[in-house]
Amino acid sequence: MEIDNSRVVDERTATERYEASIAEIATGPWSGRFMTRLGYGLQLEATRHEMLLIRRLEDRLLFHPGGGNMANPPHFRPEGSDLTLVGNCKGEDVPDPDNYSPTIHADRLEDVWWRLARRIPDIADGELFTGYAGLSFKLTPADRYLRSAGDTVR
Repeated sequence: MEIDNSRVVDERTATERYEASIAEIATGPWSGRFMTRLGYGLQLEATRHEMLLIRRLEDRLLFHPGGGNMANPPHFRPEGSDLTLVGNCKGEDVPDPDNYSPTIHADRLEDVWWRLARRIPDIADGELFTGYAGLSFKLTPADRYLRSAGDTVR
């Protein structure tokens, strides 16, 4: 990618060149590193975000609404006919995107399940179906994702 006077001029592959007036950087958790190599020190950090699926007891909890907020995690929603998808954004790690644990931590699992059961008491007796961790971004101090307007890198 060639940038001239804070504007994208072109993008190149091994064999071709494409002129571009706008480019979207879609390099996921590697975006901070990528932009630093281009000379833009954006403060982008990946975070490790844990998710779990709890099987609901259908005789006690057939359905529930989704909900959540950043101040009082977890966030949750029904998934399929008998599962609840739960996200935990409390206590996220700042991982190396090339080498991070894709599994959930037992202590966080217990904490997030307890907090969810305070909102939905009957979920306390559900069973763990599966859990995993993926990568996301830390938000800016104003709790917003970074996005540039126009055709300059900001």
